[in-house]
Amino acid sequence: MLIALIILGAKQFTDANKNTSAKHSSSSAQFTEKSSKNNKADLHQQGKAINITIAGQKLSAHLYKNVTAKDLIQRLPITLSFSNFGSGFDEKIGDLPSKLTTQGMPTGEDPKVGDIGYWSPEPRIVFYWGDVGYYSGIHRIGHFDDVPKATQLIKQQKNTFKATIELAN
Repeated sequence: MLIALIILGAKQFTDANKNTSAKHSSSSAQFTEKSSKNNKADLHQQGKAINITIAGQKLSAHLYKNVTAKDLIQRLPITLSFSNFGSGFDEKIGDLPSKLTTQGMPTGEDPKVGDIGYWSPEPRIVFYWGDVGYYSGIHRIGHFDDVPKATQLIKQQKNTFKATIELAN
């Protein structure tokens, strides 16, 4: 009889642990799923205020709170030469001297008009004045505050031009 009670007690203890473990695994999976969704949203949260000067005009913008934008912040102020990417592309590109980190970033994105991006296959900062669609290698790192003013000024630059990117005061 004593042996039967010990075996019954051990079985109940084992069953209770299985239920707790299953609940923990379910909670953990839900937490991971929510964290993943939150991390994607966090990539484009407004972060540091910056100024971008083009043709003597200062444009205000914000970099996002992501690792690539944070890496760029460490290099500011910086002046880059920008030019057209090519015919039919609504963007201006400026080559960086070295790569920015993209660890934890999506492999590609669809930038919006007025976005500031990073093109990781070749280290470039990109100003989007039109819709270019999704491309692997694009990482959204910021956005101009006054999109119509910024896109008009950027679009007007027909040749190579200099742009200085610096933290706002």
